[in-house]
Formats: sequence, structure tokens, C-alpha cells
Amino acid sequence: SGPAVQAVGFAMGIERLMLVAEAQGVEFPKKATADIYVASLGDNASIAATSLCCKLRSEGFEALCDINGRGLKAQMRFADKIGAKFTCVLGDSEIETGKVKLKNMKTGEETPAEIKTFTDDFCNAMNDFALSELEESVVNPQ
Repeated sequence: SGPAVQAVGFAMGIERLMLVAEAQGVEFPKKATADIYVASLGDNASIAATSLCCKLRSEGFEALCDINGRGLKAQMRFADKIGAKFTCVLGDSEIETGKVKLKNMKTGEETPAEIKTFTDDFCNAMNDFALSELEESVVNPQ
């Protein structure tokens, strides 16, 4: 019901390939996670969050922030969905005071941090996180 159009099709049966690969013990890449998700409230905070993420990425961390203009609740749900190890919320008051709270998403523990020294503060928090993960794997091997 229309003009003839040339086309090419392709089918592979991806589910069957996945089953065969699993049966052969192929290891699939793990779901990507972020070291930190920086949530922002407002335009100035969004700019500051992007700046913080750039600094953290330059230090080798996987840092993400909102680029969709979502509300805080939606941003925190997204951070949880992607498995972010830490979150940080930036708003006008945090920018004004220069202080933020760094939240460990696994334990819920919040650590105060300074925006000026955020990269160092986060690096220390990640070191503590890695040590606790290592300790847990030694105490409770799977």
C-alpha cells in the first residue's frame, strides 16, 4: 500500500546467542556505574556541578551530573539506578557557603566537604570506600 522501496533486513536471534554464551561461561561486561553523581538545583548549581564533574573526571573518576533539568527526586532515583557510589547535592545555599555533603549511597553516611577542595575530599572518601569494600570481601568472601 505505497511505493516500492528497496530495503535490507537482518535477524539474529539474540536471545539464543545469549543463552549459548552463558552456557559456555562467557563473562559479560558489568553494568556501568558511577563513582559519584552530582545533583543540582538551579542554573548556577548546574554549572557548578558540571565543573566539579570535569575536575573529578580529570582525576580519573566516573562522575555524572544532570543535563536534563530533572528535579532533585528524579536525579536521586537516577543516581540509585546507575549504582552511583556517592552523591552530592548542589544548590544555591551550598554554592553560597562553599560546603556540600558527600553521601555514601551504600551506608547512607554523609561527610562534609568543601567545594574548593572537593576533588581531594572525594578522593579521601573513595579511599575509605575502597578500604571498606576490601575489608568486607575479606571478612565475607562470596
